Amino acid sequence: MEPELKFLFLRLFLLEWLGGAGNNQPGLPAFFLGLVLSRFLARHKPLRNKMRSRLCHGDALFFFQGGLNVDLREVEGALAITAMFLAIKLVTKFAGVFPFAKKYHKEDSVFTTLLMSTGLTFGIISSLYGLSQHIITVT
Repeated sequence: MEPELKFLFLRLFLLEWLGGAGNNQPGLPAFFLGLVLSRFLARHKPLRNKMRSRLCHGDALFFFQGGLNVDLREVEGALAITAMFLAIKLVTKFAGVFPFAKKYHKEDSVFTTLLMSTGLTFGIISSLYGLSQHIITVT
């Protein structure tokens, strides 16, 4: 692996460790590292592509960990209200994002709108934080 990738991953793992040591969710500091590095990685496309290919496996493990904390019997019991909240989220997301995406990214406006789903990431981070802090419990 290239030295610059090792350096970025070292920073990423250090922030995740600090997040865990601070009794917080490790994914949150990693998200902010992504925000800080976004301009740098926009100028260095080969490095950005290499990072994307290596990080996709970590994302899958992160979401897998969140899914392990969900009891499907509870989801089945609240399926109607979950579908209602999903519909509300999709409608409001399209209403808020689609007009701007249509203006600035005409050919990819629907894809851009669907991509702006940060609620999933923050929803999982906040639910795992609530679980670790005993704000919510596993039934």
